[in-house]
Amino acid sequence: MKQLDIIKATSIQHLSIEVTSVISKKYLIDFFKTQFDLNGIVYNNTDMVYYNFIKSLKIYEILLFPSISSTTIIEPLLPSYYTKGGLNIFIFEYFFVIFKDKNFFAYKSIQNKPKEDIVLYVEQTYDISIDHTIVVDKNLYKILLTNKPKKIKYIKLSNNIAFGSFILFVIVCSIIFGYLFNLKNNKTVSFSQNNLYEKLDMLYKQYNPNISNNLIEFLKYLKLFKIQVEQINYSKKSLSTVLLQKDKTKLYDLFAKYQKIKIKSIIYDNEKNLYKMDIKIEF
Repeated sequence: MKQLDIIKATSIQHLSIEVTSVISKKYLIDFFKTQFDLNGIVYNNTDMVYYNFIKSLKIYEILLFPSISSTTIIEPLLPSYYTKGGLNIFIFEYFFVIFKDKNFFAYKSIQNKPKEDIVLYVEQTYDISIDHTIVVDKNLYKILLTNKPKKIKYIKLSNNIAFGSFILFVIVCSIIFGYLFNLKNNKTVSFSQNNLYEKLDMLYKQYNPNISNNLIEFLKYLKLFKIQVEQINYSKKSLSTVLLQKDKTKLYDLFAKYQKIKIKSIIYDNEKNLYKMDIKIEF
């Protein structure tokens, strides 16, 4: 029997992204691209994505790989037709993949870990109980290569210019900050992630390009210096937030690079073992 055409796991990039709510399908491509940008992953619009949303943990398992034909399968999905019901983990030489009720659940690359350690890690990380553990040796691998290919729907990262860079900006802000703003007046308004995507149309109509460009510039510096944000308060004219970093010099580097910042205070949090810099930015 003819072997399947496959994309090896070494050509696949993987991300596990925790969110606060499921993302509308019409914004998924923008979400994926944002995550690749934030994690320094280079991609092309011809590349493809396969993903799963783990509802119980609110985690997106994302696989990125070069464009393939409909008859080609990515290596982590080889067990698609071999898996049984329940939770199955397939341990390959350099990665493991989990299937739940015959559907892709999660994936992770590994390096020479004992089977027992992998199963323990999986059960603790994903809060699940594995029903079947299958170690994929050379013989089983050959069988998987000759299985009937399952029809799999991949997503192509083609240009999706709906709302342009604004949607990208909104998604980045929502993930990093956990808050959004109302540009209609000077009041600071917080939106929860639960209703974020339902409000996109309204936010787009209130879009202020000058403010967004300032915030996008600020986000780039946060990424550059690997600075996290504890909270944010936003209005039409200013932004107040608390920045977190274990290395105080990176906070000062941000201050030197982004000169709109006014430092209100900087303290060391002994409990969290990091520095907190309370700042204000006026636009």
